[in-house]
Amino acid sequence: MKNGNFQIYIANLDVYGVYQLTYEPHHHENPSWAPDGRHIVYSVTKNFRSYLEVMDVITGEKYRLTSPGHNALEPAWSR
Repeated sequence: MKNGNFQIYIANLDVYGVYQLTYEPHHHENPSWAPDGRHIVYSVTKNFRSYLEVMDVITGEKYRLTSPGHNALEPAWSR
């Protein structure tokens, strides 16, 4: 939690570094890694509405998977 909001971080154990991936003032929770090891899916809660977002952890590019009206909270990848 940072500044009252849940944020997503990753740890690089090779160099003992911790990197913040999300910064917006909303809750970012329940991350799940894609099988490719490059993307994560997670829920974003803003104004009591939740949606799913995917991020490319290399480029930082994000895109929304669901609209806020669906209140999606716990994403998971399947193979």
